[in-house]
Amino acid sequence: ADVLNIEYDEDYEDYDIKEEVYKHFSENKCLLVIDNLETITDTNIITFIKDLPRPSQILITSRKGLGEIERRYELTDFPVESAVQLFRIIAKEKDKKDLVSLPNSTIENLVQKVKCYPLLIKWSIGKTCLGMDINKAFDAIYSGKSEISQFVFNDIFALFSENAKQLLY
Repeated sequence: ADVLNIEYDEDYEDYDIKEEVYKHFSENKCLLVIDNLETITDTNIITFIKDLPRPSQILITSRKGLGEIERRYELTDFPVESAVQLFRIIAKEKDKKDLVSLPNSTIENLVQKVKCYPLLIKWSIGKTCLGMDINKAFDAIYSGKSEISQFVFNDIFALFSENAKQLLY
């Protein structure tokens, strides 16, 4: 409601806001982008998504399956050329002129170390911004003690059933 500039009283009824939001989406052609849907804890989000009126559309990213609202689009590997371009864009945004000026062959070797994975490229460049050597930053993801490894492990581990967790223990 705030994003759509729909005014409401603090003592609003959820239904009233929902109707106003749906009205906006039915009268205007909108693209609603929800990134990392799995981080939204409000269980009404699935109903909201299913009921969103046309002509509006929703683009959702999630690391978890979405059941009946799911229409999967598998993402293929990131091409090396695109990974090099992403590396340069992120380095430029971070004002890391030393990284921007690296030869393509050096950047290709770095991004291939992290399988051209965008999050790992960004994470590794971020580590260089904190003072880590560029090669160490790109090699660090293979350490089980790195923050990125911990993040990935915890994220995947949280998806396991209690029985599966017990088996791992």
